[in-house]
Amino acid sequence: MLCGQQDTDKIICEFAGPEQSDAALLHNTDAVVVTGSDTLIRHWRKITPPHIRLTENAPKISAMTICGADLPAPELILWDTCLFFRGVSNSPRFILLDSPMMAERLYSSLSQVLNELPRLPQHIRLRQMVTSRELTLRHVLTPDFRPPVYSAVSGWGLTLQRKFEPAHWLPYGFNLIAGDPAEHLKMAARYWPGQLQTLGCHGRPDLLPLRASRFLRHCNAGQMHNPPFSFSALITTVQNDIRLR
Repeated sequence: MLCGQQDTDKIICEFAGPEQSDAALLHNTDAVVVTGSDTLIRHWRKITPPHIRLTENAPKISAMTICGADLPAPELILWDTCLFFRGVSNSPRFILLDSPMMAERLYSSLSQVLNELPRLPQHIRLRQMVTSRELTLRHVLTPDFRPPVYSAVSGWGLTLQRKFEPAHWLPYGFNLIAGDPAEHLKMAARYWPGQLQTLGCHGRPDLLPLRASRFLRHCNAGQMHNPPFSFSALITTVQNDIRLR
């Protein structure tokens, strides 16, 4: 996503893809705002010259809730999860569903599109494969809702569980949890104190437990990567048509 301030020649590049030219981005640049993983932040610390101001936003945790007997359009979930290869704070680490039936429907729907998602780098695909096999063995020994699904083509994966257990999630993929969203949001606040960023909501965003959650920002599903009002008031989007494929 490239953003530029109105009536100026200043450009803010939120993401330029895995093949971006860092030198080109830093040319005639006054400041860099980095939001992402520790690895990404360390990278920009290393390459940013002293005369360029570097602002860092440490990694945060985001999530999505789906309430009721209705699912959001699949492309909205794919956009929120897969954009930027899930490397930024606004990408949902887990998806909460209050209906087990809707959770199974979403599990079935997402499992059919894993092969079509952007291909992850080889080292990530290998790590995903190892983690998926470990979770599959765990499911055989202690069955949960559904077994994990892994795509050898893209490297993305999928889990569906009843319990809030981040240690048993896939690093890259869709980690679905069926149950009471309010309870799981409380668990998330205890597990990541002060680190909750964006909560994407579908169905009943007005529910008090969701509004009272510790996330800094609430939005509709499919809008988790949209700049917040305070940011969008300062810039104009130049390009945001980044395709999944």
